[in-house]
Amino acid sequence: MAARPRAGSCSHPASAQAILGEVRYFTRYESSRLRREYRLRERSRPYRLALLLFPLIALLVLAVELGRAFWYAREVAEFATVIDQTPPEVVQRQVERFAAGLNDINPLVRNASATALKVATHANLGRDITAWRDWWRAHGATWRYLPSAWTNLDTETPVVSPQPYRAVPRS
Repeated sequence: MAARPRAGSCSHPASAQAILGEVRYFTRYESSRLRREYRLRERSRPYRLALLLFPLIALLVLAVELGRAFWYAREVAEFATVIDQTPPEVVQRQVERFAAGLNDINPLVRNASATALKVATHANLGRDITAWRDWWRAHGATWRYLPSAWTNLDTETPVVSPQPYRAVPRS
């Protein structure tokens, strides 16, 4: 017959005393060293760096896009103020450049492009960007800028046009 363990002794291999052996408490120095090691290990995790950098990168992209839209809108405003003094060939090139802005990812740039096209073409398609894209696809290749104040160089009197926003030179 097998010997029975004495009362108070633990012979079961899964008992806490058998696993841990003698219970030992850390000293103050060991605790602080373990805390420092844990903090260093946690700080060096790559996801922590990503959590810090992601909002900064997002803010940077937002600032760049807002700044780009601001400068684009300034170009459109300048274009609209000097369109009557600018030669038609230059206006034509600028309008083609602004028409390319209709496909931009930034909605502020798209709206500014639609405003530039509205000023140059005198077409009123509202703020619908897809309507402006369709209009430019249909008319962009053949559209030519005609200043609103063409004058007859012989008499220096304005030439009357059947269209209210466009004047055509005498042929």
